[in-house]
Parts: sequence; C-alpha cells; structure tokens
Amino acid sequence: MGGGDGKVATIHELDLFNCPICSEALTSPMPIFQCENGHIACSSCCTKVKNKCPACTLPINYRSKIVERLVKAIIMPCPNAKLGCTETFSYGKELVHEKTCRFAPK
Repeated sequence: MGGGDGKVATIHELDLFNCPICSEALTSPMPIFQCENGHIACSSCCTKVKNKCPACTLPINYRSKIVERLVKAIIMPCPNAKLGCTETFSYGKELVHEKTCRFAPK
C-alpha cells in the first residue's frame, strides 16, 4: 500500500476539502473529525461547537482518517504557476507560499 504510483486525478470541487463550519482548508497534519453520519469538521471547529455536529446534532467524536489521507494526498501548484512558479504544496499550504512567492505580481 502506498501512494507514489504516478497516477493523477483531477478534483473539480476543492471546496469539499474545506471545513463546512469555518470554510478554511482542511490541512494535514491537523486532525479532522466526523460524526456518526460522516459530517466533518476541523479540530478548531470541533472545540467551538463543543463536539456537537451542527448539521445533525450527533457527537463529533471520530477521527476521519480517510479524509485526512485524502487531504494529504492533494498536491496543489502555486497560485502563481501561470507566471512561472513550479512549486507544489499540500492542499491549503499553497496560500502561505503565495505571500512570499518571487513570481507574485507586484
């Protein structure tokens, strides 16, 4: 079992990998939690909602290892790739680089 087999997939709805509560990108290695119905939330929002799912009111008390693995597997290009930057990052991390990217528009 492993990842580096060279297969590439396209995801058209990256917002699926954002916390549905705060809309921030779910990032690795931050834990992602879910309720019994599978609704997910980032660890910060779990604390804010006192581990009670805002979608169905069930407790949010399971770590969603599969969503954590999916988020970690998403590799994003720098937002300035069209301007020449070749850097890539795990989902959600590209925005940190964008602030210091030497290809960023002035």
